[in-house]
Amino acid sequence: MSATKTCNIVACIVAVGESGASAAAGKVKRAVEVIDGAWAGECCAVGAAAEAVAAACAAAADAGAAGALVVAMADASETSVQSVLQILVHVKRTEPGWLRVVWSEEGSESAEIRLALCRGGAAMVTASATALDEALTLAGGDAAARSEDQGVACPFCGVNGFDELGLWAHVPLFHMVERNEVSGSRCPLCPRKRLDDPFPVHLFTKHYPPHLPPHEENAQPGLLYAFALVVVVRPVDGAILVVQEFDDQGFWLPGGRVDPGEGLAAAAVRETREEAGIDVRLTGILRMEFFPRPRYVRQRIVFLAEVEDPNQRPKTVPDFQSAGAAWATLDELRQVSLRGSEPLVWATYLSRGGRASPLSLLHEAGGGLPPGVTNDDIASYKTRR
Repeated sequence: MSATKTCNIVACIVAVGESGASAAAGKVKRAVEVIDGAWAGECCAVGAAAEAVAAACAAAADAGAAGALVVAMADASETSVQSVLQILVHVKRTEPGWLRVVWSEEGSESAEIRLALCRGGAAMVTASATALDEALTLAGGDAAARSEDQGVACPFCGVNGFDELGLWAHVPLFHMVERNEVSGSRCPLCPRKRLDDPFPVHLFTKHYPPHLPPHEENAQPGLLYAFALVVVVRPVDGAILVVQEFDDQGFWLPGGRVDPGEGLAAAAVRETREEAGIDVRLTGILRMEFFPRPRYVRQRIVFLAEVEDPNQRPKTVPDFQSAGAAWATLDELRQVSLRGSEPLVWATYLSRGGRASPLSLLHEAGGGLPPGVTNDDIASYKTRR
C-alpha cells in the first residue's frame, strides 16, 4: 500500500483504554507505517491527558506540519469513551484545522458509539488501515492545496487559503459529521448570496467541479424521478445497516436517486456501496411507492438485501455521499438519532416476521413473463390487427 506524497503530514497517535491500550496504539502505528513514509513523523502517548495530547499537536503545528490526530480507543467502556471525548474537544479547540480520527473496532461497527464520538469532535471513526491511509492522504493533499496569502476560509473551522475545488474537497472529509451552523449566512465563494440550504448541500450543488460527471440537482417539470432505498439485514443478530447523514441529522437507510440509464435494482446496489461501503445482494421488495407532485412525479422502491461478504466492514471515510455507516439492532435504533423513521419501521416489521415480496415483481427491461408462465403456454398467441 502506498500514498501520493502531496504533502507531509504528522500523525499524532494517542491510545486510550482500560486494557489493551498499547496494543491498540501498535495497530495504528503499523497502519500509518505501511503508507511508506508519506508522513513526517508521529508521537505516541498511551493514556495521556487531554491537555498533553493537545500540547503535542500544537508543537507539531508550530513546527509547520499539517496534522492528523488519531486516537486509538482500545475498548468501548464509558471511561474510555469519555477520555477520548475530552481529547477531541481539546484538540478541536487548539488545532481546528487538524483531521481528528478515532480508531475503534466497536465504534466503527456500532451506530450508537459512532454517533457519540462524532458529536464529540471526531471527523472519522474507523478500524481499517485502508480507510486511514485514504483519509491521511486526502488530509495531506488538503494541506498542500491551501495558500498562505489567498483563498477563502472554511465556514466550519476558519482555516484559510482554500480555492473553490479545495473547499469542495475539504468540507466532506473534515466537517461532514458536524451540525450545520451556517445556513442563512453567506457562502465564502459567492458572498453576495445568502444561503437557503445547509452549506454542504450548497457547496455540492452550486460549486460542483466541472471535471466530474454532471449532477442533476433540480427536478424538472413533467419528469418522473425514481429512488431506491435498501434495508440490509445482518443475519447473525438482525441488525440493520444504517448510514450516518451529514449535518448531524442522525442515521438513515442507504439509498438515493436512480441515475439516467440505470435500473432500480442497480441503483440500490450502487447507492449502498457508495453510502455504506457494503456490497449487497437484493433478496426482495418491501414496498413500492408512488408520489404525484404538481410539477413532477416521485417513485421509490424499498428493497430488502443481504451482504455479499459477511466480513466486509461499513464505510468509515466521510465524503459527500455520507459520513460513514454502521450496524444497529432494533434496540439501538430506538436509542440513536434517526433522520427519518424508516430504519425503525422496517427493523420492527422484520423482527415481527414481516416478509418481502419477490424481486420478480419488478421487471425493468421488456417485461418478461410472470412466475410459472413459459413461452410454450403462450405459443398460440397471434397478433390481431
